[in-house]
Amino acid sequence: MKKIRKPIIFVLSLFVLCPIFLSGCNTNFVLKFSKDVDEYAIELFIDEVNHKVSASQTTSYINKTDTTLNNVCFHLYANSFSKGVANKPVSPLYEAKAYPNGESFGGIQITLLKVNGNVTEQTLEGIDKTILNVKLLNELFPNERVDIYFEYEITLPNINHRFGYGNNTINLGNFYPIACVYENGGFNKSEYHHNGDPFYSNISNYKVTVTNNENYTIASTGHIINNSVNNHEKTTVLEAKAVRDFAIVVSNKFNTLSQKVGDTNINYYYYNDANPEQSLQTSVDALNTFNQLIGKYPYSNLAVVEANFVHGGMEFPNLVMISDCLEKYQDYQNTIVHEIAHQWWYGVVGNNEYNYGWLDEGLTEYTTALFYEHNASYGLTYNEIMQNANSSYCLFVEVYEDIFGEVDTTMNRKLDEFNTEPEYVYISYVKGMLLFDSIREIIGEKTFLRCLKNYYRTYQGKNVSPDRLIKSFETTSLRSLESIFNSWIDGSVVVAPKEIKNGTQSDL
Repeated sequence: MKKIRKPIIFVLSLFVLCPIFLSGCNTNFVLKFSKDVDEYAIELFIDEVNHKVSASQTTSYINKTDTTLNNVCFHLYANSFSKGVANKPVSPLYEAKAYPNGESFGGIQITLLKVNGNVTEQTLEGIDKTILNVKLLNELFPNERVDIYFEYEITLPNINHRFGYGNNTINLGNFYPIACVYENGGFNKSEYHHNGDPFYSNISNYKVTVTNNENYTIASTGHIINNSVNNHEKTTVLEAKAVRDFAIVVSNKFNTLSQKVGDTNINYYYYNDANPEQSLQTSVDALNTFNQLIGKYPYSNLAVVEANFVHGGMEFPNLVMISDCLEKYQDYQNTIVHEIAHQWWYGVVGNNEYNYGWLDEGLTEYTTALFYEHNASYGLTYNEIMQNANSSYCLFVEVYEDIFGEVDTTMNRKLDEFNTEPEYVYISYVKGMLLFDSIREIIGEKTFLRCLKNYYRTYQGKNVSPDRLIKSFETTSLRSLESIFNSWIDGSVVVAPKEIKNGTQSDL
């Protein structure tokens, strides 16, 4: 059949308009993974009027490597929002939506740095100065700790993003110095990129003290251990153990609804949502479903937060941001489900999101499809979702081949190796989802679900790579699956349009 050449704007609209769904706590986990990890003690003063944050931070860093360290590196993601950066926070496709009031800039400035109480040297590295290299005054041997003290000032940009402020919320995501992961003989210094979520971190413990105007409500990672008000300023002490990141959303417009699911309190923060009770119920249904299908959520709190955000949503440990600019309520609900699924894939089982975006996004998108399969009242079937994903992916490949002559369908690519955001989304999300569907077709539904549970149980609290996921699925299914996984990952598999029969898959 003769191909019809389509204008490039069609590719962009395909990405913008298609919904992604094509698109007591578990104390054993917390006790196990809160030992012998980095400890972050952070004190914040938020100036909501001037959009500034003053902070002090002590990171008790433990050398978990098998070598002696002379330095420790930290990510300064906030500097990616500075003026003149090479890697801008958003692509040109989303600039107008991200900056409704015009382009704005922010960043982080380290004003004091000490190691074990003594001033030390610092070096800013990277094209956008997003890596802080801290010189240690003495060698740090394996399993030894060092206290690194920071004082810093944060300027918040006016942007609807993880980090910044909008008309309704102040978003503090990826705002503080966080230790780079040490692996393969060095610190991972991947810099910020607007494609995907360019983050990678280890499980750590946090105690965060926030002082802000008493009229503003805080949604955050962790749970509140103390609250006090003095002279119209509220001080909130928060604690989170065995999490790989810490985020805060602040607003003077929040309404809240809460419900307990097992040992977890779900708190829904909203201001514009016309269906808050249903949004809370969706959160409850998602947590219940994933507890049963994958394994128990190990934390005592989960905050679902309506926020100013340029994309659909964003995951952090114990907190998910849901964009207030989603036009269809079905998309809003779907984003809640997707981001809560990330609590398992990224939050508990971690991975290098810069190098292997599909590893958490593809599995999260597939897990979202499982939610609809097990919750018929939402009106979407598993087969419909997979048919939609298959058709959309094939159309993406056809359009890209028409426009560019070829399309790279390999999956193990760094974020800066994707040519466009649509390419990243279709390879990491949609193709990732189809990959897991194909594995399910081969090993059967029941075996596939056992694989998910074992993968979660084996690697919770850890960081994984694709080879570990493959090995885990092979061990559980007693099937040789490496060549099948690799055919999807290396781009050699050919995805053709197909019809999916009614009904669910069963074991072969």
